[in-house]
Amino acid sequence: MLRNRLRLPQLARPKPNSAPAGLAERIWALDNLRQAWRRVRANVLAVARPMIQGKLLNQRLVLQRRIEGVDEGGQSLALAPAAAPAVQKAAQGIGRLLDPATRASTIDTLRGYEGKAGAFYFGALRQLLPAELGFQGRAFYPPPDPANAALSFGYTYLRGAVEGAVQTVGLDPYLGFFHTPHHNQPALALDLMEEFRPLVVDVIVLRAFGQRVLTAADFRTAGPKCWLEGPAARDRFTALYEERLNTPVTYHLTGQQNTYRNCILLQAQHLARVIAGEDKVYQPLTMR
Repeated sequence: MLRNRLRLPQLARPKPNSAPAGLAERIWALDNLRQAWRRVRANVLAVARPMIQGKLLNQRLVLQRRIEGVDEGGQSLALAPAAAPAVQKAAQGIGRLLDPATRASTIDTLRGYEGKAGAFYFGALRQLLPAELGFQGRAFYPPPDPANAALSFGYTYLRGAVEGAVQTVGLDPYLGFFHTPHHNQPALALDLMEEFRPLVVDVIVLRAFGQRVLTAADFRTAGPKCWLEGPAARDRFTALYEERLNTPVTYHLTGQQNTYRNCILLQAQHLARVIAGEDKVYQPLTMR
């Protein structure tokens, strides 16, 4: 039961009734968490700021590792000399946004910093991806090129994993802090996704094209839309995604080794404890 996972602020327990055994307790725990969530919503920035800080830190580190000539597994990789200055400039630009983002006074201001960081970041990815892909920056309604199509494909996988974790801990995936619900989008799941986008999806897209696991020939374009074509290509991408989810990393709140898959659930549990008042501040998972 949710109540066994979270020590929520104490409310009056429900009286026994004719409901099936355990149902009243589960309803009580969920109602308790929802009330705590409404209190935290009064200061959405307290949760949204560290979430976006985590995303920016991870974006910067993805670029820094390319500058240093290593990938996420510590293997050597070659960065084209012509690309190095632009990638370095982008990493520095994201770094300059970290402090003001942590002090943003409104959600709109925070979104502005996140957008500026994204412009730096995806501008650098343009330098890191093969020119044949035609990547000019992040675009997704619809994705116009193979790199954007691969990013969107990976983010769809990641969103499903995060939304499942959010629901597992008893949170409503549609009630977010940084994102607002629109077009039936799960705002809270999108919030929790932010720190994991660079960690899980972006790095495998870079690897897929850099190691030619995928090429432009694996994609089809019709009008403004591009998508990954055929089960063989999708299976190759899915294998990279699953490998990444099963990669062990040090989980920052315990110092213990966990896979990225488990870290998603652990972060959802951490977020639930923040909402319940058990953990004081939200601490994003960042690369080391």
